[in-house]
Amino acid sequence: MTLTFKIQIRGIKKPPVWRRIEIPAEFTFHDLHHAIQEAFGWWDYHLYMFEKNPFGNDWAVRIPGENDDEIGNEVIDARETLVFDFLMKTHLTKFVYVYDFGDSWVHDITLEDMDPKRTLSHPLCHDGKGATPHEDCGGIYGYEGMKKLFEEDPDSKDAREYKVWMGMEEDDVFDPNYLDLNEVNLNLSTVKTETKTSHKRTRREKKKDPKSIMLADTVGKLNKGDIIDFAEDLGLVIDTTLLAKPLKDEYAKAILANPRQLLCQLPMQDLMIIKKLKDGEFGPNIVDIHEDYFQPLLLVYGLAQEWRDGNDYYLHFGDDFRDAVTPLIDEVMDDMDVHLRVTIESLIEGMANLYGQVSHAVVKRELTRVHQGSSEEDADNVIVEVWKRSLLLKWMAYPENIDYYRPTDSTLYVSRYGWASPDDLKREIAKNDAVAKDYQPFTEMEIIMASRNPMPEIPNPLQEKFNVLLRERIGLTEWEALVVCHNLWYFCMHKGDEGFSYAKPADFFKDCVLEPLEVDDQLYSDAFLLLDDYLNQMPHWQLRGHAPAEAKAMLEAERKPAPQVNRTRNTIGYAPTSSWPTTPIVTLPKVGRNDPCPCGSGKKYKNCCGRGN
Repeated sequence: MTLTFKIQIRGIKKPPVWRRIEIPAEFTFHDLHHAIQEAFGWWDYHLYMFEKNPFGNDWAVRIPGENDDEIGNEVIDARETLVFDFLMKTHLTKFVYVYDFGDSWVHDITLEDMDPKRTLSHPLCHDGKGATPHEDCGGIYGYEGMKKLFEEDPDSKDAREYKVWMGMEEDDVFDPNYLDLNEVNLNLSTVKTETKTSHKRTRREKKKDPKSIMLADTVGKLNKGDIIDFAEDLGLVIDTTLLAKPLKDEYAKAILANPRQLLCQLPMQDLMIIKKLKDGEFGPNIVDIHEDYFQPLLLVYGLAQEWRDGNDYYLHFGDDFRDAVTPLIDEVMDDMDVHLRVTIESLIEGMANLYGQVSHAVVKRELTRVHQGSSEEDADNVIVEVWKRSLLLKWMAYPENIDYYRPTDSTLYVSRYGWASPDDLKREIAKNDAVAKDYQPFTEMEIIMASRNPMPEIPNPLQEKFNVLLRERIGLTEWEALVVCHNLWYFCMHKGDEGFSYAKPADFFKDCVLEPLEVDDQLYSDAFLLLDDYLNQMPHWQLRGHAPAEAKAMLEAERKPAPQVNRTRNTIGYAPTSSWPTTPIVTLPKVGRNDPCPCGSGKKYKNCCGRGN
């Protein structure tokens, strides 16, 4: 059976914004939430609820929270409640979906059809109209004001700033009528009936949850030097003359006494992890994450510890830490100062990812270019203000160039995907000295695109063609394709590094993409030929292109059918349930305990990410 709904954002006219979507009858309200997010192109940054009337007093279907008793209306768990069952019980044909309680986007939902003979594995969008407003644009009035500005004065400074903020090119024209149903349905193809199953599995597995711990336990693995440095980073006052054990206890107490101060300094990636902790999908004190090339700062600063259950990877939090930070997380994530900090952090990290490492002087110049019209002095002042409350910038900055209170023009921000020190990048550049004349700066839009997600989007002139291969011919989802492209870039950057598991990007492509999906001979050949060109157009840190040509040679050496093996697509990665992309599962490079830590901190591995190993 399937259900068909017309869903329209209330209050938007000329044009109205609506979608007609069909969902499987076994969808929960949480599944329907994900379908609405994908159908409209929301980013799932904020809270949501289904109600009979907006902010009414009857009932609310959403993820339960700690303060539900204070609200007054009945709270129904969206992860446990089937849409079909609930509508049959209540005889409802109309209800609302409210997203982002600040901007208050009210979606009117009307049940139009039920087909008992039809089945679907994922939702479909049959019709619609109007472009979805940009996330955090200020609600209906902010969106209507923005539309009026683009219509009446599209060349104004305010309109240009809106374009940069929205990720548009300078020559792009804002079109409130834009809607690509093919793109919508491609996004909807990733929405499966996994939410309810996942939640039920979690409830059964609660017996396997780790034992309760406290923050003092998670900081216990830090050494005394770390505690002193980290307390300074966080702006906490502790007695540094204490012995190690009482010093750790004082560090934990200081964090618990200043939870908002801590949250206002964490990167967005870490804030989203705490948001997931509040939602409690995997238990009261654990959050599922995917391994990446760098650790969340929550681990680095001793605010959580790793916990594994088979192949599943979690962060395990102390009960006292959870109780201190989760009531504040929504307020902090909606704070405008935090939004500014995260925006500047993302732009700087995007530049560092593209260039390998980037000086403060270059960041000022590029930030001025990206924001069109700001002076370098203004940019410097903004960065300094952000620096004061940014753990991420302090962590990315190379220690020998750090002024704790103010970064200087020589301060280097090193990519967390890069090497352990600036000297390593200099050696890498020296290897390619013959093509150094081809260095050129990245464009405004390339910097903005590389700054939009924790996993950077790396520019490549063949990207669109390569995406067609991955998504339309090989059959990967949008998220899986992004993971593949990201890993190919990373493996190009570190090709030949000692101990790195994939010596060649083409090995990864063959072993983790083509063979597990059992592609036919023709597609196998076409894929490698395109891969050869794609790798040779890959920006190699400061280089444009010039990645070693290897895919074609591999194809010539192995012209044979792809082996028929039984593997799953999880070899590549999979779409997370959260809208903020989590990062892919990868094999980490082997690092000696006395080697520089690959996270870019400048410390030895044993004194940094290798603590406790």
